Amino acid sequence: MEKLVLKKEVEINGEMVKEIEYDIESLTGEDIAQAIKMLAKHNIVVVMTETDTNYHAAIFAIASDLDFADIKRLSAKDYM
Repeated sequence: MEKLVLKKEVEINGEMVKEIEYDIESLTGEDIAQAIKMLAKHNIVVVMTETDTNYHAAIFAIASDLDFADIKRLSAKDYM
């Protein structure tokens, strides 16, 4: 488990959060497929996974067990 220390606090599930724990190492191919499906539901098409910020945000949402909408509310600096 790793932690992302945010530059700017954000409200998640009714509380202000300064850090987000995540675990990229435990993700599977199924998680990757779920991230792409999740983005498709938001009408977001991933062309190049290596450079697509929405794709990386979706992967981070799954790795941190948070909703994609929560990740989208991060400050621009934290989102990138």
